[in-house]
Amino acid sequence: MTYVVNAVGTSDEKCPSWCENWLDYWNKMTQKSALYCRHCGERSSDLCGGHVQKVESTPNGWRRLPGLYITPICRDCNNYKNNEVFPVSEDDLVKA
Repeated sequence: MTYVVNAVGTSDEKCPSWCENWLDYWNKMTQKSALYCRHCGERSSDLCGGHVQKVESTPNGWRRLPGLYITPICRDCNNYKNNEVFPVSEDDLVKA
């Protein structure tokens, strides 16, 4: 498992023109269909492709690593104020 946190300041990021949205991008890149939120684990029809950053543990807490990734996340959990670190399978992360 890889640990991630919601990325900050990504609401203006545009998905590639060949995708409808970031969740569509994730579906196409992984060749899977998103059925549940990778943060809370709930099955939801209100999923989006959320921007996250990988983090690493340090003696002073978690440190954000460079790079943005997309993972399926429900709209309630996809909030820039949500700084909760959560585990995600590396297979569920797609480089943004």
